[in-house]
Amino acid sequence: MRNPICLTISILLSTTLAFSQKKPLDHSVYDGWKSLQATAISNDGKVVAALIAPQEGDTVLFIHQIESKEKKASLHRVTRFTLSTDGQWTVGLVKAPLAERRQARIDKKKKEELPKDSLLIVDNRTFAVHKIPDITSYKTAREMSRHVAYSLTLPKDTTQKESKERKAVILRDLASQHEDTLYNVKEHIFNRWGNAFAAIIQPGEKDSTDVRRVEFFDLVNNTRKTISSDQKEYKSLAFDEPGSQLIYLATGDTSKVEQKEYDLRYYSVGSDTARVLADRSALASPGGWIFNEYASPS
Repeated sequence: MRNPICLTISILLSTTLAFSQKKPLDHSVYDGWKSLQATAISNDGKVVAALIAPQEGDTVLFIHQIESKEKKASLHRVTRFTLSTDGQWTVGLVKAPLAERRQARIDKKKKEELPKDSLLIVDNRTFAVHKIPDITSYKTAREMSRHVAYSLTLPKDTTQKESKERKAVILRDLASQHEDTLYNVKEHIFNRWGNAFAAIIQPGEKDSTDVRRVEFFDLVNNTRKTISSDQKEYKSLAFDEPGSQLIYLATGDTSKVEQKEYDLRYYSVGSDTARVLADRSALASPGGWIFNEYASPS
């Protein structure tokens, strides 16, 4: 039988030797550390995505088809991403290279002259990559299917003297690549499952080429309709989860009073237009309560 003392000494020596062979932690080691910023997995578990960020430098988005060792992609400078629930699509925001952004700050360039972001679209079946430059942001449903809405500023029309830059929201079908362009968008949302979309259009007071209204998109049947256009202001869009019902606030008050009075509008799929669901008279409150700009229907 082995001597217990000798065995203990042997273990201690082995442990000490193992620790002595490891590289000591210093600042050079810390600089190489990377952090996991975000992860996502498709509903069937066949596609996973992860966003990795170094201590300094550009982030990298990794996308991997689990059933195939070869089918994977790594995309640099992605700062946020969304994976569709079926795993077919990934969209994300791509920053300009870090060196370009840093130099722009050093040169004290104006906001409009700073390097712009791009929208990244990846077909996860083939890993084909498409980028749309110069966007400001993008939005998807919480459970993204095949649509994305991205915002950008369109350049001036050089053929027109009075032309100005125009802000737009582009609603894109990732599968068909069909796009609807919306101008003067104040607010826009998807329902949870991404089968419905709504937008409030609010041009300026002096804009005679457009009308203040609420637009509803049925993304399953590819239809679009104006459901309200009789008021001066709309706000606070809210869907039910299936996307079959939409509520929002509306007012015809154009005065600059401290507190405007709104009514609550309701739209259901299949109706021609939205209707008034509640207003001051419907509330039946002894205190004379109203819907104001801070109301948040849900």
